[in-house]
Amino acid sequence: MLRWVMAMVFAAFGIRKFTLQSANSIVHYISNGPFIWWLSVVGVQREAYVIGSVELTVAVLLVVGAFDPILSAISR
Repeated sequence: MLRWVMAMVFAAFGIRKFTLQSANSIVHYISNGPFIWWLSVVGVQREAYVIGSVELTVAVLLVVGAFDPILSAISR
């Protein structure tokens, strides 16, 4: 049950990163983050695309991992 809820949350937040409003709202967190400061080179919207793509990838791995144990180990 927890796996499916986490997949839905990651998918919802990942899809939302592809909107301009959400991209502008996370600028403060992206620009001051110690691990993703290098994303500022590509611009605000593309930064949000990268973060959204990572979140969607995690959601897909969580769903597929429920059926394939090897992919389940990758998503953990």
